[in-house]
Amino acid sequence: MVTEISNEQIYKHFEKQQNTQYGGNFGQFEPFLLQNLSSLELCPKCLQPHGKMRLWYGAWVEQHCDCEKKDDAKWGDGRDFNLGYETCYCCGLEVLESGSKWSPFVCQDCKKAIFQFNDAVGTCVIPFGRHHFLNSRWFNRSVPLYEPPSLFSSESKSLGELMDRERQHKTLILQHQLKILTLPVDATLMMLLKASLSVDQKKAKQEALLSLIASILHDPPKIIPCAPHIPKIESTFITEPELSCVFYTVVISNEAINQKYEGGIKAFVAKHGVKYNNDLSVMIVMAPGDLEVIEKMLKKLDFKREEDFTWFKASEIAWRKPTVKSIPFKVKWLKGYCSKGRAYVSLKRN
Repeated sequence: MVTEISNEQIYKHFEKQQNTQYGGNFGQFEPFLLQNLSSLELCPKCLQPHGKMRLWYGAWVEQHCDCEKKDDAKWGDGRDFNLGYETCYCCGLEVLESGSKWSPFVCQDCKKAIFQFNDAVGTCVIPFGRHHFLNSRWFNRSVPLYEPPSLFSSESKSLGELMDRERQHKTLILQHQLKILTLPVDATLMMLLKASLSVDQKKAKQEALLSLIASILHDPPKIIPCAPHIPKIESTFITEPELSCVFYTVVISNEAINQKYEGGIKAFVAKHGVKYNNDLSVMIVMAPGDLEVIEKMLKKLDFKREEDFTWFKASEIAWRKPTVKSIPFKVKWLKGYCSKGRAYVSLKRN
């Protein structure tokens, strides 16, 4: 029995499960979300969403499933390919925005579990998205990770094969979820979302992840865990009081480093690589997953968020408004601004 779920709940849940930091358009391009979820149906043969949907500027288009793909002209709303929505490749319970080469395969919940699994084994067993960059977090590791190593003899070849297996699992898990939710094979995306919100999602997603791992590996090799990957950049000392920031930037107080890190700032930059001056150090990464690793590493060393370090998405601030006189940081010891599309930070002195 499906619990009554309001449109507001659907909207908030959908927003929560989108990976917008990887190029998703939610919030800006979804004025017709509820209408599209109600009009797009699952194809009974391939279980891919198809039907009429409305683009953010109001035009109606036809989303084709795998059975009926056609060489239509691009929709004209900036997508890399004509696809508006698809289901999560891991759990099959969530609906995701798509159409971009940066579109991830999985929802936010499954993303966290997949990142933990890939981190634990030290390589990309479960691809996170279409673009090679989205999976680059787990490449170029120097330690042996698998026995036998022939399973991943070529990264690029293996990645394509892994994606194919992931797509096959997507169909199988959706078939399973439709049976569990007692939904027809031609259910609308709205029906799927409402029904999925009425079950124990945590347990269902855990079981789906185990199924995905089994589907991808077939005969799972012996896994040799490796040390967590800490992203590193070349150390650079800046004589000026301001440090320029791009992408995801972690800003750390040098005073805290000298107090809490054995060997102080000299040992810190030698081990991790940072851009720094006399007051601050910054660590810059391009992916949220690497950001999570840095934050976890700092907290393990007893660095306190906001008190000793903070982070912000410099590229997002600069992209939205190239000139910003004052970035509203929550920390008392930091100030910043944007000029010509780049963010700058410096120590706020009393």
